[in-house]
Amino acid sequence: MGTDEMAATLTASRGIPAVHFTTVGAAHRSFVHHSYISWNDDFPFPELYLQDNEKRSLDNLMKFLYEDVFNGDKDVLFVNFRLSSTIVLLKTSKGLEGKYIDYLSSITKKRILGVGSLVADADQAEDENSEILQWLSKKEPNSTVYISFGSENFLLNQEIEEIAKGLELIEGVNFVWMIRFPIMEKTMSIEEVLPQGFLDRVKDNGLVVSGWAPQVNIL
Repeated sequence: MGTDEMAATLTASRGIPAVHFTTVGAAHRSFVHHSYISWNDDFPFPELYLQDNEKRSLDNLMKFLYEDVFNGDKDVLFVNFRLSSTIVLLKTSKGLEGKYIDYLSSITKKRILGVGSLVADADQAEDENSEILQWLSKKEPNSTVYISFGSENFLLNQEIEEIAKGLELIEGVNFVWMIRFPIMEKTMSIEEVLPQGFLDRVKDNGLVVSGWAPQVNIL
């Protein structure tokens, strides 16, 4: 039993309602619940689907989690939904994922409330000397593309190379590209994974950064 489950179970035993909050969006949650918990007919939103090889990979992952990590407990994926009193809070909004919120509510029998993106106000004073922001200040408004795949996604070298090739084909568009490496590859440099000479060829319109960046201020 995880910490969240223990807290929810304890509060329920004392008559105190527990409300689950998840940072995962409604589309993902409804798709996973439908595929591995509900076992209903086809997912009602055909634009969201997995290729056969993706489905096999996910099935293998779920099988591993169920059998080797959670000791056969198939309730583990949504146990916090079940233990949440009558509502579940999601980091999303009706305007963005309305149909998925409604569907997730119908299959979990919980009222799903979107609480928005929860983006904190930018700390202008802290970031005003950022090299990235100084670079951006020299560009025209709405002329720059920000490229980031999040803090937990790491591109393969081949994927990085393909993105780099695409960026070189774009004319008249500036870009800030965030590249992150797994912890075990922290010593790897940007130059090692980009096509030879890429940084020199895009130096006037592109900035490639590894590590942390003031994302809110950039956006």
